[in-house]
Amino acid sequence: MRSAVRTQLQIADMGMPLTLDYEQALAAHGGESWFGVAVAFRMLQAAGRALSRRRLWDRQRLWISSGHPGNGVRDAVEFVTRCVSRDRYRVESDGGGCGPAMRFAWQVGQGGELVRLQLRHDFVPQELYQLLERIDSQQEQRQDRVRFAALKWQLAEQVWREPLARLFRVDTGIRAAERCRRA
Repeated sequence: MRSAVRTQLQIADMGMPLTLDYEQALAAHGGESWFGVAVAFRMLQAAGRALSRRRLWDRQRLWISSGHPGNGVRDAVEFVTRCVSRDRYRVESDGGGCGPAMRFAWQVGQGGELVRLQLRHDFVPQELYQLLERIDSQQEQRQDRVRFAALKWQLAEQVWREPLARLFRVDTGIRAAERCRRA
């Protein structure tokens, strides 16, 4: 069972602190990309910790570059940071959509600070990518969609059982001017 404190994060909006909860992010998404919402929310918790060392990170100063093109990730980023609607969110994916080419990597910048975050490489099972490739193709099997939905839900729950330090590699202390095209 997730504790409320663990599923929340704090961020400022024009200097006013806000406390946001994962359940609110799921409701704002309203779709079926549960794992995308969960992994992005956890990534943002880690980014918020790194960017709030001197003062609470603020929506007004943020920009995000994502290697993951999914709707759940985008919606969680928008819910927490408002970067999408403020045109400060960029997707950098080689594959165009969700699939094996997508990367679970992000850059989050605030002013002159930059944090790079990468989901642990062994967290997402190969089965997820295999299902993504088969669905909507001639190779799709009868139970693929059911298994895909179950696997996404399982991963969304699993992302909450892991400590942030074990889930993500977080690189800090990078000047925004040093940022590179790929996370």
